[in-house]
Amino acid sequence: MISDLPDGLRESGAIEVRKKLGTLSGGDVLDVGTEDGGFINTLMKTLNNYNSFTGIDISEDELKKARDQFKDAPAKFIVMNAEKMTFQDNQFETVCASYSI
Repeated sequence: MISDLPDGLRESGAIEVRKKLGTLSGGDVLDVGTEDGGFINTLMKTLNNYNSFTGIDISEDELKKARDQFKDAPAKFIVMNAEKMTFQDNQFETVCASYSI
């Protein structure tokens, strides 16, 4: 349902985006600016399939909320500045910037 999309996406063409996401395999997914993991939650419900999720954010408080919410999911959350990421090249098949702008 559209109701579980994060605020701000519900009226911005999200229905079309959600339909497209439902046809995709995310592989290993990086979410930059993940905050509390709200967009990761949407992707978990929407993507055709995926391997894992990594969310990065500069707010430890937001990441604690994400860790609590996703403790049994294939997701990890790291305090990291998006301008200074330390991941290997090609580590992720999909990269999202959900709350980074």
